[in-house]
Amino acid sequence: MRAHFGLGDATLVDSIVIEWPSGIKQYRTGVLPNQILDIEEELVNAIQNEHPSFALKVFPNPTSSDLHLEASFGDQRSDMILEVFGDTGQMVYRTTYSQVSGYWQDHLDLRKLQIAPGQYIVRLSSGVLGEERKIIFMP
Repeated sequence: MRAHFGLGDATLVDSIVIEWPSGIKQYRTGVLPNQILDIEEELVNAIQNEHPSFALKVFPNPTSSDLHLEASFGDQRSDMILEVFGDTGQMVYRTTYSQVSGYWQDHLDLRKLQIAPGQYIVRLSSGVLGEERKIIFMP
């Protein structure tokens, strides 16, 4: 069966919870809109193939200006996308990095984005893999 959800102008779904008749709950986070997801009920004793995490670190949090970003990609070489979303899901910043591998770090001056104080989501992704961190900006 297909379920359709209207998200307005949101550019990221923070989380989805699927509750199956069997009682099993499945969770998805950081889902991009405008796509069809094919989700099957997982078996209770199944071992899911997890993708390695980027070990994304975002600090200090809360911050008044500079946000430091760190991640580890091992030997993986791929293009990465860094995005910042407001509390309504609207993207306020996006940049790409080419052929990232090993230990990665960068910083972002949130004052230059001319955004209001509040809660934001920082997302680092490569294709379908991604990690998010919530941050508080208090200039």
